[in-house]
Amino acid sequence: MPVVGRIIPGFVLAFALVGLALGLYEMSHPPFTDEQLKASLADTWEVATSTTRVFGFVVLGLGVICVALARKAAGAARIVAYLAAVACLATMAVFMVNHVHLTQRAVGLTGEDFGPLYGLF
Repeated sequence: MPVVGRIIPGFVLAFALVGLALGLYEMSHPPFTDEQLKASLADTWEVATSTTRVFGFVVLGLGVICVALARKAAGAARIVAYLAAVACLATMAVFMVNHVHLTQRAVGLTGEDFGPLYGLF
């Protein structure tokens, strides 16, 4: 396997772990106050939702790339690639939980209906 194929999973793993740390921080420190959510959903909930969509596609795409690289790699490179894929899944799970909590807060405060999958689609 080329050197690039062994380096990419390490970068993806670092990216996913940073994203996971940010997601865990957001769990303990919600991004918007109740007053901000009541005042403007366009400036709060909609921005957070579009960010979650984009981040989800990027993280899941990187996870798929790491699985593909892991299938071609051997030894430690395979382990790092699979760890990166698992870290991507964990990061996306944390961001989805954060999005669900934010949507439930917004529904409780405004009574809006955000559509399927908590407004992601």
